[in-house]
Amino acid sequence: MRMSLKALGLVGLLGGLGGGVNAFLCYAKWPVPVSEGMFAPTFQWHIVPAGALHGSVLAVLPVVSMWQFPQRRAAARVVMAAIVGWIAGWLSYMPLMLSMETS
Repeated sequence: MRMSLKALGLVGLLGGLGGGVNAFLCYAKWPVPVSEGMFAPTFQWHIVPAGALHGSVLAVLPVVSMWQFPQRRAAARVVMAAIVGWIAGWLSYMPLMLSMETS
């Protein structure tokens, strides 16, 4: 079973929307500001598009990796999607780090 390009685009759009909303809430410091002891980041405006990109990549790449190998068992595809998701999240987090300043 293959996923259509339209469905994959919807996954990316919704992932990007979620990442952008999350980044905007961090930027707006709503409902509470993000703080972790001495690490208290301040967010620049470009955190919002970086967050949208992060969410989109994080949503699309694991789905693509899972459906690339339909002949594999479901458990193997899920494990592969988790590994790809972790790597994609780590790589796509780098633009977010450029949008944060630590005190």
